Amino acid sequence: MFISHLHSNKDVAKALVNILESAFEINQYDIRCTSVHPYRLKAGDRTSDRLRSEIFRAEAVLGILTPNTSSSSYVLFELGASWGREGTTLPLLANGSTSVDVPSPISNLHSLSLDDEDDCYQLLDDIASATTLTRRSADKKDLAEHINRLVAIAKQ
Repeated sequence: MFISHLHSNKDVAKALVNILESAFEINQYDIRCTSVHPYRLKAGDRTSDRLRSEIFRAEAVLGILTPNTSSSSYVLFELGASWGREGTTLPLLANGSTSVDVPSPISNLHSLSLDDEDDCYQLLDDIASATTLTRRSADKKDLAEHINRLVAIAKQ
């Protein structure tokens, strides 16, 4: 899974990773999230080459979209690359973003709002359907706490 986001949105990305770790059996090679340890790039990696190959191999690309996402050429390229390979691309709205903030050509994809609890649970079901990740028989209270934290951060 590849999480595309602005580094200024690393709090949202970290909260999303926490949910994924709570809901699925995850090892450090299952996720690429460049601002969250241990899913960051290794020192010395050629950034553009590594990201390109990992987007190509990702079972799903999760795009965290905020009102200022369009300022990042990397996020736009990552989402465009995912769309171009016809892979699973999941636009995720946060920090007051709306469908207007979803860039073309993925603007016609249904998006979910990370500030909505029901959408967060749907996201987990959609990821389970789109990937080979194994659902963890997680403590429902623990998962609910992680989702509530993400919802609170995504509303900021």
